This record gives sequence, C-alpha cells and structure tokens, in this order.
Amino acid sequence: RAVRFSPTWVVPWMNMSDSYSELDQLEAAERCGLKAVMLDSTFASAHYNLGNVYLAKKEEGKASIHFQKAIAYQPDYMVAYFNLGLAYYNSGNYKHAEKMWEEYNKFRPDDTDVLQSLAQVGLDLGKGIEYAEPIFLNVLKLDSNYAKAHFSLGELNLVKKDLVLAQKYFNNYVALLPDDPAGYYYLAISQNQNTAQALQSLESAFKYGYKDY
Repeated sequence: RAVRFSPTWVVPWMNMSDSYSELDQLEAAERCGLKAVMLDSTFASAHYNLGNVYLAKKEEGKASIHFQKAIAYQPDYMVAYFNLGLAYYNSGNYKHAEKMWEEYNKFRPDDTDVLQSLAQVGLDLGKGIEYAEPIFLNVLKLDSNYAKAHFSLGELNLVKKDLVLAQKYFNNYVALLPDDPAGYYYLAISQNQNTAQALQSLESAFKYGYKDY
C-alpha cells in the first residue's frame, strides 16, 4: 500500500525486501532490494538489506559489494562490518574477514558473535590454540549458554587429547542444542574410551539426522 501511494519512496521497497527474505522468497527480496538501491543509491540501509539477500543466496561477491557501499555511505554502520566479514569468510578470504570483524569489535568489544568469529578465523589463519582458546573461554564468561563456544572448546580439547574436558564441552553443547546431530557425533569421539557411551551417542547422532555412515 505504501508503494502504491508513494512508488518512489525507498523505505517500503527496502522493508519489502527484508520481509520477503524472512519468508525465504529470495527472488522477490532481490527484486525489491534492487528497486530500493535504484531509487536511492546512497541509502546505506538499502545496500545492507540487499547484501543480506545475496548472503542468503550464497552470492558472496554481490553481498560484499553492497556491504562495502553501506559502509562507504555510513562508516559507523556496525552490522555491515560484521556481515561483510561473513561474506569474506564464506568466500575463503579469511584475512579480510578478520579485518572486518576487528572493525566491528571496536564498536562492540563484548559481542559474543564477533569474538567467536575472531577466534575461529584466527584458527583458520594458523594462529593456533593458544590464540583461540582464551577467546572462546571469554565468550562463555560473557554468555555461558553460547553453544558454538562449547562446541569449539570441545574440538580444541580433542586436539589437545584432553578427552575429559572435550566430553564436558560436547555434553554442554548437546544440552543446549539437543537436535544437532553433530554434537552427538563429536561427543562420541570424546567418549572413545567408553565404548557403550560412544555407541549410545552415535545412535543419537543418527536419530537426529547424521548421514555420514
């Protein structure tokens, strides 16, 4: 209705794009998002929303362009830095992803999502357990129910061959996300000294949809 009354108003086009994204109607979301940036090519939020559409479509190159434009037109657009980091990370460009997340971290130093992301990309860049582990632990200090950090610490303790700690963190993870089969699979790995427990965890993994027989 808003578009019918005012067809050149950018905001309803942008909001329709966002709504179609929520409905997983990505072609319609893209069409409305493109209309929004055509009506006002300097409107940062329109570029940000369109970038999110392309992220959902797994078109990271296009997503990056629009997040960059959002930042260019509004340099304090915090979430644009974070999502630009996601686009870079999904493309395998870990160094640029880290840089964008470091920029976002300046705005929100206690944001658990960006701390988790910085620790993970640090591992991908070869910075090692000694770099990532304190960050994951800090995430849990800020939010003890942050499931991804429990999973990551479980993985790190598997590498360190500390099966007791690994089992603790994977148990925490499956308690928080009981429908994720990956949690039970890795819990089984940490239980490899107790065959009965490990087999029970593997049964749960298959029950919740684990496919790699």
